[in-house]
Amino acid sequence: MQLKSPCLPAVLLFLLLMPAVSQAGRTQTPFVPPAGKTLLLIGQDRDTIAKYVGVTGIIPGGTMLYTSVQHLEGLKGPSDYGSGPEDGNALLKSYPNSVVQIGLYMVDELKDIITGKYDANLKTLAQWIKKS
Repeated sequence: MQLKSPCLPAVLLFLLLMPAVSQAGRTQTPFVPPAGKTLLLIGQDRDTIAKYVGVTGIIPGGTMLYTSVQHLEGLKGPSDYGSGPEDGNALLKSYPNSVVQIGLYMVDELKDIITGKYDANLKTLAQWIKKS
């Protein structure tokens, strides 16, 4: 198999490592709890997270967004494929001081990822993460 975009793996690795490198000199990095503490992330969808916050009064340290490499559901607006509404922008707006963990569905898509079929989607996802 030949990569359509041979630099894509290097770009993705850079995007993943850049926050750690840029934060290396700080004594307390954002979203890293103090020693002996944990960071609580809540999911699985926008409404369930809002109900958790409403009942407990606790703003979570992070929230969860599920999407897929094929369609990027929930990145540009609400999307519900049966598990509740996914809405990344609403999570960012509602919980600006919380991290967003992304669950990226890509089952059986490795060949198409390698051949570049989803390069545009991966670029869109990377831009969304950077903007966040």
